[in-house]
Amino acid sequence: GRRRGRSGDRRQWMALGAIAVVAAGAIGGVLVKFMHSGPGGPAHTVVAPNQADGFTRSANLEKQMKVDSLSQSVMQSSSGQASNLVSAVYEQGNAAAGANAQIFMFVGGKLAGASPSASVASFEQSYPGAKVVPAGSLGGDAVCAERQLNGEGVAMCVWFDNDSFGALVSPTMNTAKLATTLDAVRPSLELYAK
Repeated sequence: GRRRGRSGDRRQWMALGAIAVVAAGAIGGVLVKFMHSGPGGPAHTVVAPNQADGFTRSANLEKQMKVDSLSQSVMQSSSGQASNLVSAVYEQGNAAAGANAQIFMFVGGKLAGASPSASVASFEQSYPGAKVVPAGSLGGDAVCAERQLNGEGVAMCVWFDNDSFGALVSPTMNTAKLATTLDAVRPSLELYAK
């Protein structure tokens, strides 16, 4: 995928933070709208490990981005319907060293009784131009969208499963690259419950 400028650019990170807040609101709104209508299926646990398919979790970027508040935003905007939320920032390469790093922010959690297809349809209404993408080997449904904020492009991909969801937001990847990344990292972020 194409890269957009220097990933350490402060404006880009401000745009990512603003988009993440908007995404949190949109995801929360989707979660509220389609609760109690979904199918059954295997139970999942959403986690934020230190490694996810070649990406490394970055505590420094998490602190700079205040990602812990992202989980709270999703929780509040979903009226408490989302639970066990986790959030993290992952990096491949080293933005601090001035290299072109690939970076994404992740937030996800439990969502009992939601309809994946109805959630995707609602997301598409909230983000005109959003495209359905393959959800990968774990099933469910996934969708990606791109937004411009303060002149910066930011890609966002979301998956919805029978009892969980996850969102990836990136200022360094386009939607096609982020969709491929979602497919690759999701098995590290969403696990079958034991």
